[in-house]
Amino acid sequence: MDEWKKIEEPVDPNGQPPESVPPASTAVEEPPAVSHGEERWAEAVSYFETSGGEPRAEATPAPPPRKPRKKRSDAGVPRKKKPKPPEESAAGGEGEPAIHGQGLPEEELPAGPIVALEETGEVIHSSRYGRGGRRRGRHRYAAPLGLLVLLLAVVGVISLIVVGVNALRSQNDDTELRTQIMEFLDPVILYNPTAFSDVNNTQQDALLQAAVWRVTEKERIRQLRVKDESNTYEMDDLGRMIIPVKTIEESYAALFGPQAKPAHHTVGEPGTSIALEYDGDNGYYHVPISAIGGSSSSLYVPVLDTLKKKGDTLTARVGYVPAANIGIDEKGEEIPPTFNMATSIQNYTLKKNGSGWIITAIADEKK
Repeated sequence: MDEWKKIEEPVDPNGQPPESVPPASTAVEEPPAVSHGEERWAEAVSYFETSGGEPRAEATPAPPPRKPRKKRSDAGVPRKKKPKPPEESAAGGEGEPAIHGQGLPEEELPAGPIVALEETGEVIHSSRYGRGGRRRGRHRYAAPLGLLVLLLAVVGVISLIVVGVNALRSQNDDTELRTQIMEFLDPVILYNPTAFSDVNNTQQDALLQAAVWRVTEKERIRQLRVKDESNTYEMDDLGRMIIPVKTIEESYAALFGPQAKPAHHTVGEPGTSIALEYDGDNGYYHVPISAIGGSSSSLYVPVLDTLKKKGDTLTARVGYVPAANIGIDEKGEEIPPTFNMATSIQNYTLKKNGSGWIITAIADEKK
């Protein structure tokens, strides 16, 4: 340091400043400008001297720049800290904590909705939150309505499934049709007619008796319903009903069609009480009481197997079970026979006729 002083303040050998040397100026001279390259070079030389020749460690890469934070919806709105709640609540109850926002002067509350934060005790002004601290949505009832729509959709799907299953069951369930066909075939099946392809080309007692049975059965049902034993038809000396031929023909047409004409004749020995006697001169049939209900009903019991429908034509497969083969249960009632108990089988061909059916053919089937 003394050497620098000697240079800055030259003196003579006697230690006195020479008179010819003007006093040094006190102004600080600015250092010469250094370029950027010279500055980097000086830093490198200084590091090399201080580090003893060790290479410089690689610089740590700078962290990536942070993304700018999203601007809050309540940015710029002044916030105020809520003072500690008093010992007593605004309602006046002792020991009850005060509700955020209550007990404050109106001038200290910010305008607009207020959110009370239980953790910090802050009162925040925001349009996204209600006074109770719950966040407000654009559609308040969206969730309940969505749940209701979902429940209705589930109920609708279940209803469609149920309707579809019931429709399939109704389509496959032919119970009503089977009952209708058996009631229609009963008069003919009772007498077990022989096979035919054209009803007008056959003359069978069974077909005529079937037409008579329909008339006598109808009369029997009428007597039961009105509880009157008097007969609609007149009675002859042998106790037989006198039924007009026209009534028998109408019954015959109901079974075999309007084009079918019965072959009128007497069934049994004429003049006896059990004969179905034809009186062509007077246009009557003398029908014995034994014909009511069918005299052959005790010989066979018909069992309907299958129904095959094609267009307006239907084929009914009927089996005949001998009455002697039908068992009796413990209560003394007949056990319903099954089709596999039948000893003979016939296929009845039926055709739709208005709201009913007519028989067009009967075919035997080998078992």
